[in-house]
Amino acid sequence: MMMGSKTIRVLITVLLGILGIEIGAEDAHHISETKEFFDWFMNEGIYSPELSDEDTRRIISVGIQSENSEIVSQTVFTLVVFSFAHEVKGYPDYQPSSPALDRGSLNVPGLKSFLINYWRTQVSSMQDDPLLRQAWEGVPRALAFIFPRDADVLDIIWEIAATRQDGTYALELMNLGQFNTPEVNRHRIENLFIEYGPRGGRHLKLAAWGLNVHQSREGLDALIQRLGGEYHKDLHFVVDAIGAHGSEALLYFDQLRNLESKLQDLGDSDQLDYKLDQLLIILETLESAENYE
Repeated sequence: MMMGSKTIRVLITVLLGILGIEIGAEDAHHISETKEFFDWFMNEGIYSPELSDEDTRRIISVGIQSENSEIVSQTVFTLVVFSFAHEVKGYPDYQPSSPALDRGSLNVPGLKSFLINYWRTQVSSMQDDPLLRQAWEGVPRALAFIFPRDADVLDIIWEIAATRQDGTYALELMNLGQFNTPEVNRHRIENLFIEYGPRGGRHLKLAAWGLNVHQSREGLDALIQRLGGEYHKDLHFVVDAIGAHGSEALLYFDQLRNLESKLQDLGDSDQLDYKLDQLLIILETLESAENYE
């Protein structure tokens, strides 16, 4: 459903203005009947600059309080999909699924506790409803996006890390949520060295990108060690992460020079060869500048 700016303003006025609705349970009772509006909000409205951030938060509040379970799931799914619409540091090869729109904070009173409770309690009702299933599975992603660096959200991510077999979802959430605790970084380091299965490259990418953004000496040591270990076509992400440490990587300059010839013999990745060559040129420049000083 396409709406012009005038139509949007009229709908917002009617739904949130003329009705005199105050945020609360009464909102949900009235607006739950306006399913077409929530369809539009999910597919277009949250991305529209015609819709103010304040009204966006009000609609979210109304949606999660709805007496209509479909409206509730639509609202949750809207937040999940919107979290994909932003290019987030720490996501390798990330392409936003929709045009990004900076909404500022999407947090509304009670949203975090609602989403956590939704995720913990709705699993039994998900089997026969694809929309409910998609909404439920994406809740941790919405939580990480809306509440970065939040301890309660991190607890959920650790639960996922302990129960999901391939482990990549937890790594994605740690990056999306901008988590930078010693425990999280140790988890990233461990995932640099897992035995690679069908999704092994995904582990390597996500772990390397997390250590790229959240830098530490321990992480740099691990990245150097991983670069010298088993060959993988996605090692160029490790090179990127090493380069992000700047002059700190000079401690490993000789080791990186030796690794360059080894990797050229073992691999067939032009991208890896190019990025490692560029990293060595940068480090040589940094070394020359330090010696000159």
